[in-house]
Amino acid sequence: MKNIKYILLILIVSNLSCKNNQTSKNTEGAIDTKKKIEIQQNRQLQFLFFANGGLIGYFDDGTISSCPRCDLTDESIASLKNKKPYSKFKIVDKVLISEQGDTIPINSMKNNEWAIVNYKTILEELKIKKLNDKEKKIVEVAFSFHKWYIKNTNDLSSKVPTNFVVLEGENDECLIDYEPYFNELRKLGTISNSFMEKERQRTKPCVETILKMKWSEYEQGGEILEGCDDYIFWTRSQEETSRIEFIDLKRNNDIWLVRFQLFTIFDDGTKYYSPYIGVVSVEKEDKKYMITNIEWSEE
Repeated sequence: MKNIKYILLILIVSNLSCKNNQTSKNTEGAIDTKKKIEIQQNRQLQFLFFANGGLIGYFDDGTISSCPRCDLTDESIASLKNKKPYSKFKIVDKVLISEQGDTIPINSMKNNEWAIVNYKTILEELKIKKLNDKEKKIVEVAFSFHKWYIKNTNDLSSKVPTNFVVLEGENDECLIDYEPYFNELRKLGTISNSFMEKERQRTKPCVETILKMKWSEYEQGGEILEGCDDYIFWTRSQEETSRIEFIDLKRNNDIWLVRFQLFTIFDDGTKYYSPYIGVVSVEKEDKKYMITNIEWSEE
């Protein structure tokens, strides 16, 4: 913790020195401002340290920005997002580690020094907590497909079908079978018949291409087939997806719309949030709340 306070002090001194001597580069070198640090445009504050000397913000893209001599106000916190990062950090075994080697266990972060700890997680928990029991059930239904999909696509040993199955037919032809996939969806108890019909329509271009092929040709694999380029449709990423996160929900007549975002946690503990927002439609079908549609919109 002392190391973090020392960093804040260095930043303040550096800021004052630059005002007195614009040509001085020695002080800047102390925090390595020459090094280019890439940032994500939609980066979100994950941890926030505050002291009399100002604020230090740790963002979910692994960058660190500071606001020397800033008070703990909404305006100062918002300004951190536009501050040029001076360093990076990672999380290993629930310990925050900066590039300078400063460390602090996340569980030891005290309220009188850390204003925000795992902001996105806390924000989601607060949003869920405000929901009534009916709304919580609807969110649970809305998340059921992606939780199932992420679990089975992340597990490389899983044999659970997450799409139609291609089989060998007579005379070296290809056969398409949706039932293994749909049977797994039915087991969830939250997927409507209309959703499965939409899955047939969504994958129709790919199916039509495969049915024109010989089985021996299809089995060889290789390049992505015409009409089959939406193989990452449900995660919108080639990276392994770590989790689904709740944004909000609203009611439109008899349809509940639940918005969510997917994110990936990399080995260094940083998070990458997808720029796409998922919208799940939940309706009553046979007196049960069921998923009837899932679509995407850009953030």
